Amino acid sequence: MGLTKTRTKPALNQSTATTTFNTVSKVASWFKKNYGANPLSREKAQLVQAYYGLRELLGLKFQSELGLRKSTKRFDWSRWNNNTFPALAGSPIKPKLTAKQMAELAIAYLPEITATDVDEVIEQLATFNQQSQAKRNEARLLASSVSSMPTSSDADEFDDEDDDDFDESDEDGEDFDEDNDEDDSDLDEDD
Repeated sequence: MGLTKTRTKPALNQSTATTTFNTVSKVASWFKKNYGANPLSREKAQLVQAYYGLRELLGLKFQSELGLRKSTKRFDWSRWNNNTFPALAGSPIKPKLTAKQMAELAIAYLPEITATDVDEVIEQLATFNQQSQAKRNEARLLASSVSSMPTSSDADEFDDEDDDDFDESDEDGEDFDEDNDEDDSDLDEDD
């Protein structure tokens, strides 16, 4: 029997790990020094995104249900975002709900959420929030570009000299060729 050589992944170089840790620490220190708070960890940031995704999806669901039931009441997004949902779920930074509770709530009410694993549900909620944020940012950019477009009152500032070029040749009728004009009298006849 011969011995087979197996290759193993090289371990993370100790100096690389130390350098990475030092870089992470430097960024965290800079953020705390300049903004007075520690930056969120990756997991915490994803949970915050899931919080906002859950808030928006539940709000959309409840708004839609009011429409389906032909309710005379309108869904109040301001109250939902600022009072109702925070009373139920806490704030994004200090939520009252655990990741598991947010996932269970999403699974119970949201057909858009297809996963059943807590981590996957949180990921779906976070992804929804990222996509929604991207759409809102795109809409804001579009709105700001439309508002910066010239209006009809701005159009008066442009020089109108070139507009007369189209009318000059027709003033004396020279460009109109009567020989090529078809007689329209036969259009009224019934054949």
